[in-house]
Amino acid sequence: ILGKITTYLGECGINITQQLNLSKGDISYTVVDMQGFPDDPTAIQGELSKIGGIYSSRFIGVPFSNDFGQPGTLYHVSWFEN
Repeated sequence: ILGKITTYLGECGINITQQLNLSKGDISYTVVDMQGFPDDPTAIQGELSKIGGIYSSRFIGVPFSNDFGQPGTLYHVSWFEN
């Protein structure tokens, strides 16, 4: 799944500056630091949710900055939509 995430973000022209991927059993989470902000984060989340095994995503933004809203904005849960 990590390869699919990074490939998709690269296709969107997003430069990944750092990433973290941890797992326990069948569950894992990935944190991706990006250089800059995507033009349409909602569309990116929608496409990421189509990758099998991704259940939620969240753009956190820059702490202590108003450039991208409050931490936790643009939260997307794909498993809840059905």
